Amino acid sequence: MIDFYRQKGRARELDGDDLWYEQELPGIHAQLGKCLAPFIQSLPAAEAELLMQIEINGLSQKHYAEQHQLKYSTLKSRVKRARELLHKSFTDCCELSIDVQGNVSDFTPKAGQCKKC
Repeated sequence: MIDFYRQKGRARELDGDDLWYEQELPGIHAQLGKCLAPFIQSLPAAEAELLMQIEINGLSQKHYAEQHQLKYSTLKSRVKRARELLHKSFTDCCELSIDVQGNVSDFTPKAGQCKKC
């Protein structure tokens, strides 16, 4: 009996709708995405420019370091600090629910806390 069901299961083709890891939450990401630019712009100028170039414009960290004559390790530290400040902006504004993969699965705006988006 086990072989019967095993063979039947193998014959079925899966598509993207059957796979949980290919299912996106466009509502959550789209809503939080609207807050990204205002939060970045609210950071100190150096951190805002850094994140805009690397995260939004897609400039590699090595290329950015070369352009600004910085050591790569120094730049990595600055990017980490800027990302932490950006994360703080989000957590100050919203309660974030994180799934087991570390992705945002839901959020709840804090009443009266968020005035940036």
